[in-house]
Amino acid sequence: MRQLQSNPHYLPEIKDRDHYKILFQENHHWENAVKHLVKKYNLSGVVKRGVLGSHIVYRVGDTWIKLMAPLFSQDMAFEISGLRVVDGKLSVKSPKVVAEGNLEGWPYVILSHIEGNPIRDVWSQFDLNQKTVLAGQIAKVTKEISTCKVDKVIEQRFVWNDFILKQYEFCKEQQRKKQLPESWLDHVNSFLQSFRIDEFQTQSEVFLHADLTFDHFLVTNGDQPRISGIIDMADCQVGHFEYELVAPAVFIFKGNRTLLRHYLMNCGFSEDQLNQKFSKKLLAWSILHRYFSLVSYFKEEMNECTPGDFSTLAEKVFPLEKDWRS
Repeated sequence: MRQLQSNPHYLPEIKDRDHYKILFQENHHWENAVKHLVKKYNLSGVVKRGVLGSHIVYRVGDTWIKLMAPLFSQDMAFEISGLRVVDGKLSVKSPKVVAEGNLEGWPYVILSHIEGNPIRDVWSQFDLNQKTVLAGQIAKVTKEISTCKVDKVIEQRFVWNDFILKQYEFCKEQQRKKQLPESWLDHVNSFLQSFRIDEFQTQSEVFLHADLTFDHFLVTNGDQPRISGIIDMADCQVGHFEYELVAPAVFIFKGNRTLLRHYLMNCGFSEDQLNQKFSKKLLAWSILHRYFSLVSYFKEEMNECTPGDFSTLAEKVFPLEKDWRS
């Protein structure tokens, strides 16, 4: 009797997030799935694992394969919708969707390659003038994203005013989970409550990438460096434009008054707005951000402050007033 062949098994079963973090580091878990997709879509070129992000990403020639574990599968719809929303609408390039599908419960997308290096890898190579030019380009892209018309998938991800109210009301619990010391936790609510909730709410939501970090802006370095593209739309949503400022301010311009002011003015803020109060508001936006951790990103600056002194912390990380140290 002819023996039936079982279907090949390409991907591991993931028990929970901790299990995924362990498997994530080990390439052999993903190689069969990648080979399968390379063959299925007739992709060609050198196959190399990407090192950034929280998803399984491989470059194959001029394309990228991105696999999302079932734990995060809902994010793939937003990734694909976001890429299509910005396609052709920006002054820089964004990946095009070549193909999409699902493999053993793991959604995947195949994307076109965008030339450039993440800002994280090259920022230190540039002088102040070059960084200032790049800051203006980053601001231009930030504004361009906000003018893109969203689809229903993104529009319905969150009801912004409800979303930000929840972030506002439960910020202490969220920061506790992210290991913020009690000496700071005791003051986080009073700091946020120095702002009215309606300062974070809006009736005029715009499209947000919501994760414009130094990993997601790409730079090419010819005669002059320039922003060449943006990647990774999995966190996109609609909301208050100022929420978009958090990632560039924290990851690219933190602590640099000149560049931060240049970025914000090119985003449309007036010089009069760039004062100590706005420094504190940027810190408040940071605390309200879905994925932000004070300890992870501001540990060094926090160690230089009296515990709970959010005003001084804001001045250190987002220095906007030219004479705030005097």
